[in-house]
Amino acid sequence: QGQWEKLPDFDALQPAHSGTAEVFGVTPALALDEDRDDFGLRFRGYLWVEQDGIYEFFTQSDDGSQLFIGEQMVVDNDGLHGVEERSGQIALGAGLHAVTLTFFERGGVEFVEVLYQAKDIEKQPIPARALFRAP
Repeated sequence: QGQWEKLPDFDALQPAHSGTAEVFGVTPALALDEDRDDFGLRFRGYLWVEQDGIYEFFTQSDDGSQLFIGEQMVVDNDGLHGVEERSGQIALGAGLHAVTLTFFERGGVEFVEVLYQAKDIEKQPIPARALFRAP
């Protein structure tokens, strides 16, 4: 919990809560039925892609978000703003890839969503069947 104008250094913060989620979104924070502003979320896990290719990822968020595949930032949608979509592309081989989404909510609408598309995948939210937890 905190008030930020840009994404904080999550490694320097002590989490107020932790748990698991099937998909990216604000539901874990809102389920706590606490203040719906001034919080951040960090999701870490693995993304499964079925085939080699160029994948385009999108974050839609109010306020800031960033998406990393491995150590590479693929989408930078940071800062204070209403719902905005930003995108980026990355070449991925078939298999599992580490994925991290960071997000913060300062005020207004509480919203974050991650979508993707590729040669044989229409633009869509990343489904739960493509996301895995660390062993």
